[in-house]
Amino acid sequence: MFRKNTASEISGALTSGTSIVALGTVLTGNLHCEHALRVDGEINGDIHCFEKLIVGPTGRVNGDIASGQVILMGIITGNVQASASLVIKNKGKLDGNVRTRMFTMEPEAIFNGHCSMDFEEQLVSVENKQPSLNGKLQAVEAK
Repeated sequence: MFRKNTASEISGALTSGTSIVALGTVLTGNLHCEHALRVDGEINGDIHCFEKLIVGPTGRVNGDIASGQVILMGIITGNVQASASLVIKNKGKLDGNVRTRMFTMEPEAIFNGHCSMDFEEQLVSVENKQPSLNGKLQAVEAK
């Protein structure tokens, strides 16, 4: 349940399809992302990120999150659904409830909320499903 991720795992998360909300950027509204997303700025709204969400050390999210994998080094205020895993790194802070299959928290991480790990029936299919904030899978039309 608790394991340490290496820096190479985090930096390896940034692929050519990664969107970045840079330091100094503030977005207000809901955000939908098919690939990976890195937040070093601030987002005020819900995030639906199909693959991976990385909240960097300067990143802040005020809203609910639904994603495959979440890596938190900054601050999230809201509920998190991570169909694969949630990692809260040192100095990362989460104020909200969590639903995930695997939860990793480093010693200096902060988590205030409840955690539910009964996510088996709600795993995301890579081909035609995406996570939703209400805990159900939503079908996505093929492109």
